[in-house]
Amino acid sequence: EIPEFSFDEDPPLDWSDGVDEELKKKTIPELWSMLGLLEMEGIPGFNRFIDPSGRNPKTDKAWFDCASQEQLEPLQLRWHQLIGLITLLGRVFDGKPLLLMDDVGIGKTIQIVALFATLAFFHDHRLKHGKFPGIFCNKKWAVRTRGSLPDEGALVVVPVGLHKQWYDECNRFLMPGAFHII
Repeated sequence: EIPEFSFDEDPPLDWSDGVDEELKKKTIPELWSMLGLLEMEGIPGFNRFIDPSGRNPKTDKAWFDCASQEQLEPLQLRWHQLIGLITLLGRVFDGKPLLLMDDVGIGKTIQIVALFATLAFFHDHRLKHGKFPGIFCNKKWAVRTRGSLPDEGALVVVPVGLHKQWYDECNRFLMPGAFHII
């Protein structure tokens, strides 16, 4: 028997496997609230829409300028990706190491790019408001910065065969000019 498959539906997977018991109960709006981003329901610096075929606003600007709403889809993190982002943020705030490993196509790249963009937003938020947003409001950055986030770059190390893919994905997810990607 051949199982049915649809590109329009998420596969029936249990994304809660390995998730903290408290986080398992959270809805998507509750997760956005935990990040202090409920009103935005998006990652600051991220494009709001993407082309499902993979074009990105940096290399295909003319296409995006003319694209209709029907040709685009909202760029939204899924429940398991928001859980991953919150978990990653918690670990980096506590100065703990992290290693993100999962199957191909689960969204590791978008989670890491979202981590960088969220940290940049948190840095600016703390400068403006004196505290981090969401559940991180009483946190201090654990690594030699007097509690604030360092205003530094990030280095992503991937095999040579993935350089172009990472570059393209960063430009697909991030608003043009939001970050300097080299």
